[in-house]
Amino acid sequence: MSISSVVKYPYSKRYLLTFDCEVVYPEIPISLQTKYGVIEEMFLMDTGADITTLPNYARYLFEETPAKCDHEMYGVGGSSRVWKSVITIKLAGEWIPVRCIFAEHDDIPFILGRLDVSGQFNMRFDETEIHIERWD
Repeated sequence: MSISSVVKYPYSKRYLLTFDCEVVYPEIPISLQTKYGVIEEMFLMDTGADITTLPNYARYLFEETPAKCDHEMYGVGGSSRVWKSVITIKLAGEWIPVRCIFAEHDDIPFILGRLDVSGQFNMRFDETEIHIERWD
């Protein structure tokens, strides 16, 4: 396997009032193919997330109606009913289909999980930026 392309993103920064300091976090812009055309959303890159997760309201952006799952998903915020689907995203310059779930609530960020991504891309986090490398 060889690396065909590398895309670099700077970290986003936020002020953390609890500890009176600025923190960085891995959030990157990702294009989505929707029924309204291509839109861009900021995704939190979560290496601990099994699957890409979107807020409830995002279900209505896509042509295909997501299927309701028979079980709940569990995460840091507890459990939630979910709907599953496949969306098309542009990551490191490549359009790829990604299986995802839509949460029951709107108050969660767009989260990029490992399923359908980690086998095609290598993600490296250094002191100043995130490197996403596409495998051939």
